[in-house]
Amino acid sequence: MTSDDVRDDPVLAALSRLPAQDVDRRHAHRLRARCRAALAARTRAADEAATADSAPWRLIAGSALLATWCVVYVIEIVRHATAIYGL
Repeated sequence: MTSDDVRDDPVLAALSRLPAQDVDRRHAHRLRARCRAALAARTRAADEAATADSAPWRLIAGSALLATWCVVYVIEIVRHATAIYGL
């Protein structure tokens, strides 16, 4: 955007004539602290939601792994028993 654009457009020209305003240091500090707290809460909530969403998957995966290990163990016991007793 060039200065010609600002002069040609009445809205941009009006905006350029507005005075710049700033907040005092105390208000800026409080606002910054509130924003950081809100962002931290949002991040914490997202982390908790991700953990809560993955909890059923962990339960299913853990149960499936345990069941598979038990089946393999029983098959090996039966295989060794048949080898020992010659069945």
